Amino acid sequence: MDDHSGLPCGRLRLIAYSPYPRVSWATEWQETRKASPDSALKSIVKTIEDSAVELVTKLDEADRQAEIAHLRYLAAEEKRRKEEDVVA
Repeated sequence: MDDHSGLPCGRLRLIAYSPYPRVSWATEWQETRKASPDSALKSIVKTIEDSAVELVTKLDEADRQAEIAHLRYLAAEEKRRKEEDVVA
């Protein structure tokens, strides 16, 4: 990316990103004078397909971590309730 990445340049930019909030992943392709989208299409498709496997792995791990955090929260809440019952 160049320093003017936010400015319109009349060239196509394709950005692929994870649709899952818990998984951060993005990549982009920018049309240039030397590389049109047609010439890069096979590479773009391969990158997205290969990344899908990585995203599934990352999503599984994010789900596992979320479940661990949820179980810790439930345990802490149960402990807090028991402590409140003892005090009351």
